[in-house]
Amino acid sequence: MHFMPTHYIEKILPYTQQQLFDLVADIESYPKFIPWCENARIYERDGDAVLADLVIHFRGVTGKYTSRVLIDEKEKEISVELAQGPFHHLYQGWKFIKVPEGTRVEFDIDFKIRNFFLEKIADMMFDEACKKMMDAFTKRADELCKEKA
Repeated sequence: MHFMPTHYIEKILPYTQQQLFDLVADIESYPKFIPWCENARIYERDGDAVLADLVIHFRGVTGKYTSRVLIDEKEKEISVELAQGPFHHLYQGWKFIKVPEGTRVEFDIDFKIRNFFLEKIADMMFDEACKKMMDAFTKRADELCKEKA
C-alpha cells in the first residue's frame, strides 16, 4: 500500500502568534486567498471543535471533503482530520510558536487519496501544493497583519 509522505514546512513570520493563529482558524475565508479552495463552510461548532466542508479545485479536478478541526486557543495549535471525503486519511497540523523574530509557523500534512489516478497526480504536485499553500497564508498575513510582533 502506498502512502503519501508527510510534508513539513516551517517559516518564521514577523507577526504575533495570535494574528497568525486567527488567520489559519478563519476557515471560511480560505476561498479569498487559497488558489484552489473554491468554498469553505463551517456547519457545526462544539467548543474548540468545528466540522467544515471545503470544496477544492486543483488541476481540473474538483472535490469536496469534510474535516474535523480542533482549534486549541491555549496551545496555539490547529489540527485537521478527515471526517468524510475522497481520502483514505487526511491530517494537517499547524503550530504557532513565539520566537524573538515573531512567530515560527509549523505546518505538516499527511494524506492518501482513494482514487489511484488522482493519487498519482497528487504525488507529482504534493511539494508544490504545500509550498503554495504556505505562500498563500504568508501573503494573507502580510496583507492583514499590520502589527509586527
